[in-house]
Amino acid sequence: MGFEIFHSNSDHYDGMFELHESCFDGNELMHKSLFLEEITNETRVYYVVLNEGKVVGYAGAWNTGDDYSIISVATDKNFRRQGIATKLIKRLILDAKEKNINALSLEVNEHNKGAIELYRSLGFIITTVRENYYKDKASAYIMWLYL
Repeated sequence: MGFEIFHSNSDHYDGMFELHESCFDGNELMHKSLFLEEITNETRVYYVVLNEGKVVGYAGAWNTGDDYSIISVATDKNFRRQGIATKLIKRLILDAKEKNINALSLEVNEHNKGAIELYRSLGFIITTVRENYYKDKASAYIMWLYL
């Protein structure tokens, strides 16, 4: 299935938040006002994937000036394993390259094996482990991709 990626805009914000709520739990869930503040921050870049006008995936990163810190990647459970997250991350990588950014980083829950596998397939490596990082005491893997 061919999905198109778009820069997020105000038409997508409610759908992005609905997807955020369905994908993340108490460890990572943001209140709607904080989420809107995050995705509209001028130092952030967010992309969405739409299916029949509905947001089925999004990914965003913070441009620190030195690197892109990937903040969030979410895919609707009904559209997983169709390459959406891969396309979104590749778009963030391309965006970073276009801005002469030489590295991307992210954090991922040690139990999120699917995400870890995806990030590794794109060249990310685990550089640090933050023990007991999440509320449930799970550790966070810090992963980097050097361009």
